[in-house]
Amino acid sequence: MKQILRVIIFILIIEGLLRLGGVVLGFFQDYQNNQHLKASHEYRILCLGDSITNYGGYDSYPNQLQRILNARQDKFKMVVIDKGITSASSERIAEQINKNLDEYKPQILVLMEGLNDKENTAEGGACDAFLASHWAVYKLIRTLVLGVINKARHLPKSGIKPPATEEPSADLFQKMLAVNPENYFAWYNLGVFYQNNGDLSQAIAAFEKALMFCSNNMPGLKIKIYRYLESSYAALGQKDNQMKMLRQLLAYQPNDEQLLRDLGLLYIEQNDFVKAKKILQVFVYKYPNNDSAYANLAACCQALGEEQQAIKVILSGIKMNPDHALLYSLLGKYLMQYKYYAQAESILKDGLAVVGTNLRDRRIGYTIQQQLLKVYEIQGKDDLARQIKAALIDPSIKKYDHMQLIKDIVVERRIQLILVQYPTLPLAPLQKEFRSVPGVLFVDNEDTFNKALAKGNYYDYFIDHMGGTFGHGAPKGNRLLAENVAGAILQYLKIENR
Repeated sequence: MKQILRVIIFILIIEGLLRLGGVVLGFFQDYQNNQHLKASHEYRILCLGDSITNYGGYDSYPNQLQRILNARQDKFKMVVIDKGITSASSERIAEQINKNLDEYKPQILVLMEGLNDKENTAEGGACDAFLASHWAVYKLIRTLVLGVINKARHLPKSGIKPPATEEPSADLFQKMLAVNPENYFAWYNLGVFYQNNGDLSQAIAAFEKALMFCSNNMPGLKIKIYRYLESSYAALGQKDNQMKMLRQLLAYQPNDEQLLRDLGLLYIEQNDFVKAKKILQVFVYKYPNNDSAYANLAACCQALGEEQQAIKVILSGIKMNPDHALLYSLLGKYLMQYKYYAQAESILKDGLAVVGTNLRDRRIGYTIQQQLLKVYEIQGKDDLARQIKAALIDPSIKKYDHMQLIKDIVVERRIQLILVQYPTLPLAPLQKEFRSVPGVLFVDNEDTFNKALAKGNYYDYFIDHMGGTFGHGAPKGNRLLAENVAGAILQYLKIENR
């Protein structure tokens, strides 16, 4: 009984800390927004949404949107207010919209939401939806299990900076170095200071000094330094140096999942598919439940002209993970590419059979249906093609009770509304629901992201698979999203994009 009581107390403490963390994060976000409000003669744009909106720190899409807008026109001083809230549903956004509009008085409202609505998040029915909506601990555990949250050590690589807080100046560490030029602690902290302030060349020089004077019996500190160096080289596009740092880190942590993945992806970027294949084979062996590992390994085999081997890789993934619908979709894609249409049809049907009820699986299921439609059309199976076309249900379609409230408020206040669809998802459902709103503008992120992903690597644009076909944005992904939104805003203001 005492053990159960202790567990309950522990859970309540964690719940309190998580909620306190949300309050603190909101405080910093509000502080930054209030700083914007002090500016005069500005044109205000309010961004509402969930974690896809507020994720990314310095390189979140609202922050990048502000920089893009001010760089491309000088008619207005653009101020973008980021009021994205992690795990926010459309209900929560609707509850706070009047408060936000009263406080920030925007000329334009940019809205991207719906991913956290109950009908989208519930994986285990009403009970799961209730817990996810009311308990931060449950939401955190559930999200971690789904692989949504990237490990904290990769935040620097994603270009994410912490909220603005009081931090020691460079002068403090330089004074310490004037007393002792071999003070590795001062060099390390000076490097952190430079990196947080965007001076990557100075940061690299400081970190290298810290390594020079750091003792060999301090592996923990060396790992931190190598991580910072790796992220700095990545941001500067110095791929060779970035790979050196990853290899150094693997020497300390040979079983690290993310390091294996990152090094493999970097070799792919460098078109060194032989080395990439070798690393990714280790990755798959050590982490056989990782969908992306099989996908990237198969891509290497394909690049090396090993088409049959690519198919075998995905088949082995299905054997290890028979309930992962994504692998069936990938295998169907390869089989279609090599014109094995009958085999693709069979595999895709098997994939549909294991599609779950969560939003990610439903989106994968929608993709599989589209693949099957194409297979039927190619094979001339017109009746089956018509049947599956009639059965296609876009998983992005959701209930809009709270969205109706937002519509009414926006119309009443005569605020320009810009609706943004999530990356890779079709725009049609939003257009259908909001076509009655006067002057509403839509931002289509389906074609641009799908084309970018076809040419590049998924992890250049997203750090996870939160939405199935998309996730929380990496700096490059948030940049593309911000570019698309900026285009709609400049078009509305009739300002030529310079």
